[in-house]
Amino acid sequence: MMYSLASESAPSPTLRDAIMTNRRIAAAAASFAALSAVLAGCGLGTAGDDSEGGSSGEVSELQETAQERVEELRQGPATYPGPTEPFDVVLGKAVVIQCGSGAPICKEGGDEAVAALEAMGWETGPAVDQQFSPQVGSAAIDRAVADGVDGIIIIGSDVNPLKAAVNRALDADIAVLCATCASGPEWAGKVYDVTVNFYDQGVAAAWKVISEAGDDAKVHGFRDLAFLSATTRQVGLVETIEQECPDCEIEMEDFSAPEIAKPGPPQFSALLASNPQGTLDYVVGHYDGFAVAAAKTEKNAGRTDIKIGGYDGYTNGLEELASNNPPMDFIVAEAYNYHAWAAVDLLGRIKAGAPLWEDYDNMQSTLIDSTNVQQYLDQEPDHFPGPPNYRENLTELWQQ
Repeated sequence: MMYSLASESAPSPTLRDAIMTNRRIAAAAASFAALSAVLAGCGLGTAGDDSEGGSSGEVSELQETAQERVEELRQGPATYPGPTEPFDVVLGKAVVIQCGSGAPICKEGGDEAVAALEAMGWETGPAVDQQFSPQVGSAAIDRAVADGVDGIIIIGSDVNPLKAAVNRALDADIAVLCATCASGPEWAGKVYDVTVNFYDQGVAAAWKVISEAGDDAKVHGFRDLAFLSATTRQVGLVETIEQECPDCEIEMEDFSAPEIAKPGPPQFSALLASNPQGTLDYVVGHYDGFAVAAAKTEKNAGRTDIKIGGYDGYTNGLEELASNNPPMDFIVAEAYNYHAWAAVDLLGRIKAGAPLWEDYDNMQSTLIDSTNVQQYLDQEPDHFPGPPNYRENLTELWQQ
C-alpha cells in the first residue's frame, strides 16, 4: 500500500515502541546541556564575504560534500512509516489539545486530528487551544479525565510542563499520544510520540548552511527551552557544524514562545543591529514562525545578507521562501498533518489492542529551498512533503 516502510509485525504497545525515540532524545538533551555551557562563551567573530566557499570564492572539499548531502535531502523520502493492515475499530471518545493557534502547525494539526477522529467514528469536539500555556493545557487534560475520555492527543506541545496532569490521565488508563513533539525518556512506554526525527532535522539544516556559507560559516541559532523538540533540532545543528566544520562558528540564543507576538521579534532586531553586513552568514530559527518574522524584519531593514532558515514547512513559511529569497533561504519540513492522522490511527489500535506499526516516532524530513519550493506550493491539498492520499487511505483502513 502507500507506506512501504511500515510493518504490522510489531507487538502491541510496549516499552520498545517508545524507547527508540526517547534514547535519541535523551542523548540529544544531554549533549545540548553540555554544549550550552560552551556556546555561552562563543563569539560570532568576523565573517568573510558570502560568496560560495568563503572569502576565496573556491568550493572546498567539505563544501562539495555538503552540497551532495543537500541534494539528497531535497529529494525527501520515497515512503513514510505507516499502517498497511486494517484493524477492528473499537469506538471511543478523545480530546485534542493543540499547543497554540498562533503557530499554524499547532492549529492545523489540531483541526486535522479532530477530522481524523471523526473519520474513525470516534466522539470528539473542537481542538482545545493551549495558548502556549502549561496551565491552560493542564486544565484541559484534567477536564478530559473528568469527562472519562479514552484518549488524549496533544499536538506540537511538550508534555513535560504538563507532567502532573498527564500522570493523572495515565493513572485513569487514558491513552496519551503527542503528535510532532518530543517527550523524552521519562515518558517511555507511557506517552506515544508520533513525530519526526528532530535531531536529523538539525543535521539537515547544518549541511545546508555549510553548502552555502562554506568552511568558515558564522551562524546564530534560536531555541525555545520549553519545547524539547525545538532544542533537539538545534542540538543536531550545533553538533553537526562543530563536528564537520571546525572553522565554522555557531552561537545559540534562548527564545520564549510569547515573544513571537512582538515586532521583530525584539531579539532578532537586536541581533540584526549588532551584526553589520559581512559579520554573520545565517540565522536558523527553531520553527517557521520565527524564521518568517525574522526574514520580513531583515528585508524591511533593507538587508538580505543574513540568510534565514527554519523548520516545519507550513504554507506561510513556504510562501515566504518562494517570494523573499533572500533572505529566507531554507526550511526543513515534516509531514506534520500526517502525524496527526497517524496518531489517531495509533490511538485506535491501542484501544482495540491491535499491533502498532513501526517507526511512528522516527518520521522523515525534506529540505526545501529555492530549487524545490514551488512544487510543494503547487501541491494540493497539503503543501508540505508527505505520503500521498493519507487521509483517504487511513479512512479506508478504518472502515474495512
